Amino acid sequence: MHGVPRNKTIDEKKQQIMKEKVEIFSGLTRKLFKSKQEKDYSFENLSVMEPALCIAAESYTLWNYRKEIIEYLLDHDENYKNSKEKQKELFENELKLTTTILSKHHIKSYCTWHHRRWIMKKLDATHWENDLKLTSQLLSYDNRNFHCWNYRRFILNLLQTKPSVELKFLYDMLDNVQNYSAWHNRSPLLVEYSKSENIPLSEVIEQEYDLCTNAFYTDPSNQSAWIYHRWLLSTSEGKELKKRDLETCTDLLGMMGDLKDPKDEKWCIVTIVLNMISEDKLSENEKESVVGHLKKLLQIDPTHKGYYNDVRSDFLIKHVKQNREEQVCIQNMGITRINILNDLSLKNQLKEIDLSNNNISLIPNLKLENLETLILDNNQIQFVEGLSQLKKLKKVSLKNNKIEKLPKKLLNDTIEVVELEGNPIHDQQNELLNAVSISFPSVKL
Repeated sequence: MHGVPRNKTIDEKKQQIMKEKVEIFSGLTRKLFKSKQEKDYSFENLSVMEPALCIAAESYTLWNYRKEIIEYLLDHDENYKNSKEKQKELFENELKLTTTILSKHHIKSYCTWHHRRWIMKKLDATHWENDLKLTSQLLSYDNRNFHCWNYRRFILNLLQTKPSVELKFLYDMLDNVQNYSAWHNRSPLLVEYSKSENIPLSEVIEQEYDLCTNAFYTDPSNQSAWIYHRWLLSTSEGKELKKRDLETCTDLLGMMGDLKDPKDEKWCIVTIVLNMISEDKLSENEKESVVGHLKKLLQIDPTHKGYYNDVRSDFLIKHVKQNREEQVCIQNMGITRINILNDLSLKNQLKEIDLSNNNISLIPNLKLENLETLILDNNQIQFVEGLSQLKKLKKVSLKNNKIEKLPKKLLNDTIEVVELEGNPIHDQQNELLNAVSISFPSVKL
C-alpha cells in the first residue's frame, strides 16, 4: 500500500523461503536432468520429480520427462503393461499431482493443465464426469479462469455432451451477469444446438437476443451482455434483428432517464449509433440523432473520446452533402480521420478535397485515382507519407500543421504545388528546399 513502510522482517523471510526453494529445485533438477540424459525411466523418478514441479510448474522439460517415464512403464514394465489396475493407479496418481499443483500452487499453469489433458485421454468416462464437476466448482470460485474454461471444453468434447446441457450450465452462470466467459462460451454451441434440437438457427439467435435483452433491463451497464449482443447482430441471422434492436434500444434509453449514473446509458447509446451508421440511407433527423448521441458519449465516456471522434468523422464524411460529385468540402467540423474516403462509392470521381480547419493528425494511404487537389490547412498533421498513392495529385496545401520534416525519399512525382507555410519545417529554409526537391521532384522551387 502507498505510504505504508515495508516490513523488512517479512521481506527477509520471503527471501529466505525463496532461496530455500531455489536450492531444493536446483538440486532436484540436476539429478533429474542427469537421469533423463541417461534414459533412466524408473518409477522412482516420478516421486523425485513431484516436489520440483510443485515449485516450478512451468518446467515443460520435467513434464515431458514425466510423460516419457509413464510411456516407458506402460510399454516395457511388466507390472504396468499387463495390469489395468496398476495403470489406473499410475494415472490417478498423476491426477492427484496436477490437482495439488493447481489448487495449492499454480492455478494458471499451462503445463499442468496440458498434462492433465494428456492423462485424461488415457482414462474412461467416469473420470471425465468427475473432472466436469471439478471445473464447475472451480468456475464458481473464479468465473474468469480461462484455463479452466478451455479445459472444460476439452472434457465436454470427450464426453460428447449435448449442447443443450452446456447451454443450461452457462445460463445458470449468468446469475452473475457480468460473466464474459459464460456469454462467450455460448457462441460456439449455437449452430450445434440448432442441428441437434432441429430448431432453425434464426430462432436460436432470436432466443439468445431475448436473453441479452433481459440482461439489459436487469443491468443496462452490463458490458459482457452488450458485447455478446453485438456479436449476435453480426451473424447473418442476427442482421435480420437490427430494425427490432434499434426499437428495443431506443425504448430502453427512454426508460433510463431516472438512472443515478448517466454512464449506465453508454452501451445502449453505442448500440443505437452502430445500428444507425450501418445503414446506407438516413433521414436528416436520423443523421442529427447520430451526431447528438456521439456528443453524449463524449460527455459520459471521455476515456474513449478518440474512438467516438473517429466514428463521428467517418459518419460525417460518408454522409456529406456534395455540391459536385468530384468535390468534397468539410471545414470546421472536428474531423479526426479521413480513412473512409477510400470507401466512398464516388471515390474514383473525386478531384478536389478540402478538409481545412479540422483535427486530422495523419494522412492515411489514400487510394483516390483521380484526385488532383488536396487541401488540409489548419489541422494537426505531422506526417505526409500517405500522399504517395495519389498518382494524379497536382496540388497539396498543408498550411499551419505540425510537420517538422519530410521523408528523404521520393513520395510523389506528380505534385507540382506544395504549400507548407505555418509548419515547423517552414522555418528551416535550407532543409525545406532540399526535402521538397527529394520528396516532390515536380515542384518548381
